Amino acid sequence: MRWTLPVIALAAGLLIAGCGGDDARIPRSTEVTGRFVGSDGKGVGIAVDFGGYDAEKRKIETALQTEATPASVGIVSVVNRTTSLAPMPVLTATTPDGRRVRLAVATKTIRRGSVAPLPDPGPYVPVEGALTAYVLFPGPVTDIRQITMRLGRGEPVRLSPEAVSPEPAGEEDG
Repeated sequence: MRWTLPVIALAAGLLIAGCGGDDARIPRSTEVTGRFVGSDGKGVGIAVDFGGYDAEKRKIETALQTEATPASVGIVSVVNRTTSLAPMPVLTATTPDGRRVRLAVATKTIRRGSVAPLPDPGPYVPVEGALTAYVLFPGPVTDIRQITMRLGRGEPVRLSPEAVSPEPAGEEDG
């Protein structure tokens, strides 16, 4: 398997982040960074990043500018460190009013003025492998208070929102 720098960084981040978090408190909007991480505790880790950037995400966002209802686009990275295929996680976001919204996997984008399919992430994460997918949330990312993932018939796992990083002390703009 060929490991790329983003996959290695994701795996390291997941090891540092630990499990999906036991804190039942839903974060305030000022605490929302758009990044959520977690693990099922059995070898499958995930990161959902609405603040991340890559060329494919930009194409999806450009395609969505023509839509009447704007959506936020998240980059999903899943790492499977087990010796078995893992089902692609189902992701659900919780809004401030407690409403649960299933995150849709983006399936098309606009390229050179025409609609083109995105690579299908498939139903499984490869054995000791990783995959990337793009998900859509119907609204601004600040409306997401938490994300849960479910792998197959397993119990839902709450992903931990990454904290807002404080400004480094002593550094000034200018």
